[in-house]
Amino acid sequence: MAQLEEIEIQIRQLCESRRVRVENFFMDFDKLRSGFVTCNQFLRTLWMNLGVKLSEEQESALLQKYRAPDGRFNYRRFCDSIDAGRAFRPDDLSVHPSAQIPAASELLGTRRSVRPLSPDSENKVLSLLEHLARHYRLGGYSLRAAFKEFDRHNVGCVTESQFYRALPVPKEFGEAEVALLSRRYADPERAGLVSYLNLQSDLDAVLGFSAQQDQQVATKSAPAPPSAFSNGKTEAVTDPSIEMILQRLRVAVHKHGIRLLDFLRDHDKLRHDLVTENQFVKSLMLAIGKQAQLNLPECHALAHYFAAKDGSNRVRYRDFALAMDSPFNVPHLEKKPLATVEVPAQGSLARTQPRLTAAEEADLADTMEDIRRQVLERRLMVYQYFKDYDRSTAYTRVMTPQQFARSLHFLTLDVSPEKLKLLARKFADPATGDVNYPAFAEAVDADFCQQRVSRQADLETRAAQAETRDWQAIVERPVVTVGDNVTFDELMVRIRSLVLSTRARVKDFFVDYDTLRSGLMTRSQFQRCLSQLGLSKLGWHDLSSRQLDLLCNQYADARDGEKVRWMDFVADVDSVFTRTGLEKDPFAAVPAQELFVAPKPGTINWEASASPEHRSCYDQALERLALKVAQRRMLVRPTFRDFDKHRRGTMSRTQFRQAMTMLGLHCEPEELEAIEARFAVDEGFNYAAFLEDLEPEKPVEFMYGKRLQELRLVQSRGRLPDLRPATDADQVLYRIRTKAVRERIRVQEFLRDFDKLRSGRISKVTFRRALSGSGLQLGESEFSHLEDLYQSRKDPDSVEWMRFVDDVEAAFTQKHLDKTPLANPEQFVPEPESCINYLPAEAEQSVNKLLLLIAQQVRERRTQMLPFFESYDKVHHGTISQNQFRRVLTDLGIVSSFSEEEWALLYRKFKQTVGTREDVNYFFFVDVVYSMAGFDTRKP
Repeated sequence: MAQLEEIEIQIRQLCESRRVRVENFFMDFDKLRSGFVTCNQFLRTLWMNLGVKLSEEQESALLQKYRAPDGRFNYRRFCDSIDAGRAFRPDDLSVHPSAQIPAASELLGTRRSVRPLSPDSENKVLSLLEHLARHYRLGGYSLRAAFKEFDRHNVGCVTESQFYRALPVPKEFGEAEVALLSRRYADPERAGLVSYLNLQSDLDAVLGFSAQQDQQVATKSAPAPPSAFSNGKTEAVTDPSIEMILQRLRVAVHKHGIRLLDFLRDHDKLRHDLVTENQFVKSLMLAIGKQAQLNLPECHALAHYFAAKDGSNRVRYRDFALAMDSPFNVPHLEKKPLATVEVPAQGSLARTQPRLTAAEEADLADTMEDIRRQVLERRLMVYQYFKDYDRSTAYTRVMTPQQFARSLHFLTLDVSPEKLKLLARKFADPATGDVNYPAFAEAVDADFCQQRVSRQADLETRAAQAETRDWQAIVERPVVTVGDNVTFDELMVRIRSLVLSTRARVKDFFVDYDTLRSGLMTRSQFQRCLSQLGLSKLGWHDLSSRQLDLLCNQYADARDGEKVRWMDFVADVDSVFTRTGLEKDPFAAVPAQELFVAPKPGTINWEASASPEHRSCYDQALERLALKVAQRRMLVRPTFRDFDKHRRGTMSRTQFRQAMTMLGLHCEPEELEAIEARFAVDEGFNYAAFLEDLEPEKPVEFMYGKRLQELRLVQSRGRLPDLRPATDADQVLYRIRTKAVRERIRVQEFLRDFDKLRSGRISKVTFRRALSGSGLQLGESEFSHLEDLYQSRKDPDSVEWMRFVDDVEAAFTQKHLDKTPLANPEQFVPEPESCINYLPAEAEQSVNKLLLLIAQQVRERRTQMLPFFESYDKVHHGTISQNQFRRVLTDLGIVSSFSEEEWALLYRKFKQTVGTREDVNYFFFVDVVYSMAGFDTRKP
C-alpha cells in the first residue's frame, strides 16, 4: 500500500506541476463516457502524455486496485483519487466551494528539506526571511526573475553555485547567511540542488503577514482610504492634513501641467492599478516633489491613505492620479453640462513661498516695514524695475539673487547682506531657487495686486457684473451694407441670373441636408446651402445678413417659423431653365432664357441717366483706347485678372486706375470718371464689361452648313484613278503574300469578325472594308482582281474569304500537315521589289552592259560603294532617291559619260516604290555589281 500511495503522490505532483487534468487524456479512448478503458490504454496514456514509466510491480498494484470485474480499468475512480483535494467538485454540496480548493503546499512538485536545524538557526532563518522580504519589497526585486536564466526548464531548482550567484541579497548579508539559506532549502532527493521556489513561497507568506499587520495599524491610526472613482466622484477626505497636501498637489499639477499617471504606471507592467509603496514614493518625488515641496513623511501619508484594500502593502495609484489629473474641474463634464465647476480664486495658483522660522520672520519684519514705508513715501513702482531683468526666452517671473540685489540698490532701498539673503530665501521660487519678484512687489507695494488671493466678496461682485452685462449687444453689432434695401423680387432676379450663367443644379446643394425629403430644413442649414451654391463672399455673389433673413422669412414654414421650405425656393430658381408641369400642358410657351439675365448689382442705366456730355466723353475715350490697344497688340485681360484672384469680374476703382497705368493707357480725369460711372457696381468696377467694349470678341461663325457643303462636294467627285493598276491576279496575290511575310500580318484576324456564322462568305463591300484596315494598301484594280478570283459560286455578290486566307497563309505553312506527315513544305521567301522590275530584252542587255562597265571599274579600284550610299540613308531602309543615287556614282568617278537614257534604264531596273515616290534600291544594286566584279557579298 505504501508503494501504491507513493505512485499516486508522484502522478498527482506531476499533474500539479504541469497544470493538467489527467482525466482529459483518458476520454479520447472512452467515446461513450463509460468511465472505463483497457489496461493497455491506461498504461499507454501514462507513458505518452505524462512520461510515467511504471515497473511491473507498480503496474500490478495499480491494476489490482482500479481493475473492474470485466477486466477493464476504472480510470474515473483513479482520476478522482488523483484530483482529490485539488480540483473543484461541483457535485459535492456537503463542502463549501471555497473550502474545496486548499492552497498547495509546494510548487512544481518540489520537496522540503528533511534535514533538521537547531532552534537558533530556525529563528535566524526567520529573521533573514523578514529582512529579505523587506529588501525585495522596497527595491522591487523579483526572485523568480533572478533565477529564470539558470532554470531553463522551470523545475524550481538550481545548483548551489547558481544559488550563490543569482540570489539578490542586501549588503549586510554575508556568506554565512547565504549558506544557511542554502541548507534550509536544499532539495532532499537531488543532492547539490536548492529549491528557490520554496524560498519564494516563504517570502510571500512573510510579506502577507507583515502587510496584514501594517493594515491593522493603519486602520487604527488613519481614516479609511477613499474608494475608486465612481461616476467622476470620490469619497470626501476627512483628514485635514491629507486634504492640505492634496490641495497643494492640485495647484502644482495645474500650474506645471504634470501628468502623474505617466510617472506611476511605468511600474505597473500588468496594469493592475497597484504599485508598491516605495515605487509610489519615488515616482511622486520625481514627478512633483520639487514643485509641490513634498517631503518623505507626506508621501508616506499619501501612500497609507491610498493603500489597497486587499491588505497588501501596495498603493492604488490610479485613484490618486485621477484625483490629481483634473484639478479645479469635474471629470466627464461633457455628460454633466449643468454641473458647477469650482473656480479658484485669483492668486491661489501663484507660486508658493518657502517657510521661514519664527525667529527669521521676526528679524525680517522690520526690514519689510522699512521698505514698505519708503515705497509709499517715494511712490515707487518697483515691479517695472524688476521686470526689466526678466528678458529670457519666456516670461519666467523670476530673477537671480544678484539681479534682485542690483535692483534694490538701483532703487536706493539699501539692505544689509544678511537681510538680503533672508529676503531671497523668503521669496525664493521652489523650482529654480531664484527670487519671485512679483511676490516681493506685492508684499511691499499696496497698490500692486497680481498674485494676492482675491476675497470672496470681490468674486461675487464680479460674477454679478457678468450676469447683468448685455453680452448680446457686445457680440452682435449691426452691420449695414449697400444691398440691404433690395426687395425680394430684385434679389430673386439676381439669384436666377447667377444660376443661369453658372448652369448650377440648385437641388443638389440642398437635398443632402433633408434626409427625410420633408421639404424643410433649418435656417442655418438653408444659409449654409446658399453659401455652397456660390452666394457668399468667396462665391459669385455675396448676400448680406439682411438679404439672407429676407429669403428665410419669405420661404418660412407656416407651422414652424424656424424651418425653411427649400423645395419652393428651388422651384422658383429653376424656373429660368424650364417650367414645371410641361407634360400636362405641351402647348405652353416657355419664356426665353435671355429674359432672366440681369446686370451686376449697382449697375446704372447708362442710356437713361447719363448726360450727352458724359456719353460723348466716354465714346471718345473708349475709341482712342481701343485704337491704341489694337495698334500695339496689347494683352489687356491678364493685367486686369491679376487683381481679381477669385475671377468675379470686378475690382476696386483704385485697382482699375492702377491697371490702366501699368498698361500705359492714360486718360484725362474727366474720361476716367466717365468710364468709372459707366461700369460702376456695388462691388467696385465691372472690368469684364469694360473689356467687352474695349476688345469686343468676334462672334463664333456657324460652320456646320459650310462643312456639310464641303462633304457633299467631296463625295460627289467619286474615286480617284488608280496610279498603279494591276494586270494579273497572281501578281496581286504575290504582293499580298510578300507584305504579309515582311510585316507579319494575319489576314484572318481582319476578316473573321465580319462572318459571325462562319459560313466562309462575306459581301464584296465588307471584304473591301476588312482589307482596308489590314494595312495591305490595295488599289481599286487589285480589289477587283481579288473579287473576281474568289467570287462565291452561290452568291455573286459575296467573296469566299476563307479560300483567300488559305492562299495567303500558304506563304507561312502548308495546310493539313497533320494528314500528310511526310510532306516537305517550302518556305516562301519574298524577293526585293527591285528584283521583279522586268525590262524588255533589248533594255535588259543595255543594262547588263552598263553594269559590267561599272563592275570592271569597281574591281580595278577596289571601291567600297556601300558606305557612300548609306551616308544618304539616315533611317537605313535600303533606298535613296534617284538624284542621290546619281550623285554617289558621279562622285566616285565610276560613271563618266552616261546618257539620260542609260540613267533611266538603271532607275527602272533598281526602282522601289516608297509611298508615292520611286526610289532606288542601292542594296540590290551593290549586290549585283559585286557579284559581277567577283567580290563576296558586299565586300570589295
